[in-house]
Amino acid sequence: DADYNLQQSAAGALLRIDPDQALKVLAERIKSKYAAGFTVQSEIQALGELPAASAVPALLEVDRLTLNRQEKAALAAVAQKLPDPRFIPMLSRMLETRRQDLRYGAVEGLRKIDTPEAARALQPYLKEEGDLYRKLQIAEFIGRHGLRDGYPYAMEHMSESHLLEQAVAALAAIKEPKSAGVLRDILKTSNDTGWNGAAIRALGALGEKDLAPQFLEIAQDLKRPLAPFALVALADLGEAKALPR
Repeated sequence: DADYNLQQSAAGALLRIDPDQALKVLAERIKSKYAAGFTVQSEIQALGELPAASAVPALLEVDRLTLNRQEKAALAAVAQKLPDPRFIPMLSRMLETRRQDLRYGAVEGLRKIDTPEAARALQPYLKEEGDLYRKLQIAEFIGRHGLRDGYPYAMEHMSESHLLEQAVAALAAIKEPKSAGVLRDILKTSNDTGWNGAAIRALGALGEKDLAPQFLEIAQDLKRPLAPFALVALADLGEAKALPR
């Protein structure tokens, strides 16, 4: 019952000396502290130092309690550290809160779990996410598991320089069959450097190897605005002829 830092040090020492005993002590402390109205945030964090086989069942028991925001955030952080599919229902409930920090923790936890079930849990939240970069991260994640909901967002925002890399990553993960055709049309018809550069990057990431000669020609003059995009696309395509440039 010392100050927070000393409690953490004591818990850490016990976890290293005798993990099984630490699990029992932490479980009892959670019960007694919760009954007395004290926060159990430090105990949640300490449980996260145990192996998943021991920690996950204990943390799921904690999740059954009525927890405050800090305690829920601690659970989400532990779920990122111990990405176990059994946390998916808990993290899915956290997505429903209005607290952005809890939502972010839940999103990251599901991404770390990285299973089709985690992707399906995150799928309905894609439309609600207001941060465009995070929306594209979610689009990439669920796209990797065969869910193509994020395709319109990736196409819409790939010409924005600060979103380009993540949008391209999302397109490459989503593997929408019509992507390559749409991007080729952009490259043929657009006079906008931003869109053309984004199309080149995305086509490279999608593995459109027949375009390598065109990209090599663009990269011959490094002063051309599209040359950097072409070089990165050639790298994605594994085109050794681009190495001198």
